[in-house]
Amino acid sequence: MRSALLILLVGCDAGQVQIIDNEVDPATDPTGSTTPTSGTTPTTTTEEGPVLTVVVEGSLEDRSPNDSLASQTPDPYSYGLRRLELMQGPDDPNPALIFDYGDGDVLVDMRARNDVASVNMVDLPSAAFTHARIALTWVEVEVDATVHDLPVVDTWTAPLQLHQVLSDQGDDRQGDVTVSGQVGGFPLEVSQHWPLIYSDPGPGMTVESLGGETLLTFTLAQPILTSPDAEDTTATMRFFIAESFRWLDAAQPGYAEDQWDVPIVGLPELVMQLGANAFEVEVTPT
Repeated sequence: MRSALLILLVGCDAGQVQIIDNEVDPATDPTGSTTPTSGTTPTTTTEEGPVLTVVVEGSLEDRSPNDSLASQTPDPYSYGLRRLELMQGPDDPNPALIFDYGDGDVLVDMRARNDVASVNMVDLPSAAFTHARIALTWVEVEVDATVHDLPVVDTWTAPLQLHQVLSDQGDDRQGDVTVSGQVGGFPLEVSQHWPLIYSDPGPGMTVESLGGETLLTFTLAQPILTSPDAEDTTATMRFFIAESFRWLDAAQPGYAEDQWDVPIVGLPELVMQLGANAFEVEVTPT
């Protein structure tokens, strides 16, 4: 099962877009990300004019909430990005579609800068865009865990990979989870279904499940201005990932505080947050 993570939007006519060195070969990518198979496939545009570049990246600046949950910072940490739209308001009925991978997605690495699209502004409406929405299909993290109830050794501490589906995709459904890894030299893989829990994304943000997708809408700190006379612009979507894997420690015999405990049979300690702690979009001249 491929896990999915989060977020976002609604379709409209797309401008011509160039994806920059970010397509993933499903034959070599263990996450199962695919290049577009349906929906609006980004294409290269050759017209001259100002360019809007879209970047997605993670940040280790600590924006973790003040709660009583245990936490750690996953590494590696990635998302599947399905769609991006710009809107002239939070309820814009005709958003400008930047790209849409349909049933596919593109991998974004939260430990790197991901230049996901470049679009000529002449292919977009002349407007002041105040909001952006994205749809994410999955989240994949690696975290340290203690596995319990093993034969012979009983417990073993090891890194585990955790994948959660946040948007329906193929046979995968929102909430499907796979926990896998090497435990004591033997492979472990457990498939479960967890309810989606959306943490408060912070001011100026909304996150919701709509039509089988997890949607995230950003309020931009400053508008993205698009017109044939505008200047080249970069919009950077930043995910704050420090201490963003958060769970509720259980008072069970043999369980330790601040260690994610996973029994071989049954549910692990309850994961309360798998996505980023906070988000922002920075708009700057290129």
